[in-house]
Amino acid sequence: MNIILGFGSTEKEQQENVYKEIYDIVESKHLKRFGKDSYNFFHDDDITEIKKELNILQKRIESEYNEIEEKPISERAERYFKVTFSISIVNNNCFIGADFWHINSRHPMSPDGIALLQEKKSYWIESSDICCSRTFI
Repeated sequence: MNIILGFGSTEKEQQENVYKEIYDIVESKHLKRFGKDSYNFFHDDDITEIKKELNILQKRIESEYNEIEEKPISERAERYFKVTFSISIVNNNCFIGADFWHINSRHPMSPDGIALLQEKKSYWIESSDICCSRTFI
């Protein structure tokens, strides 16, 4: 992530936290199906289950975002965000796209004090990331 005036480490931390939650969702579905020592392909059922979990995560974050947005600008958190997800699974690869909308409600160069940074992130999780991290670490 390049540092952009008014955005930086807070947004990076938000994205890292979301990635950890995404990884936990994918990992739990894979381990549930195969166990910790198995290197296997993702199944069609996995995409359905992972989509459900990502939808729950997205709705939770969006609910927090909407709660902040309802407040007057002066009472809003300085930094907040929302995110939407897309997913694709091919064999032993799970690809998740995350579209982040980061808001800075105290931006020094904005006439109304509000600035938006939209950033798209791609996350690639292989089944070997899950089984091998459990086996060898």
